[in-house]
Amino acid sequence: MISEADIEKTLKNFKASKATGVGGIQAKILELSSNIISPSLTYIFNLSISTGIFVDDWKKAKVIRR
Repeated sequence: MISEADIEKTLKNFKASKATGVGGIQAKILELSSNIISPSLTYIFNLSISTGIFVDDWKKAKVIRR
């Protein structure tokens, strides 16, 4: 299982210069709101893990060539 502390730590360590993901949310927004959104994200992630049901967008990644 994933803890709230794990989620919050991960969000706070996002690099603000990184590109947005498929959701279009900027890393800086996730970092600034980490303490507010981490309980909900923890619940969602743990429910997904326990049921084995994953949102299709979680299976995608943006690959940028430089």
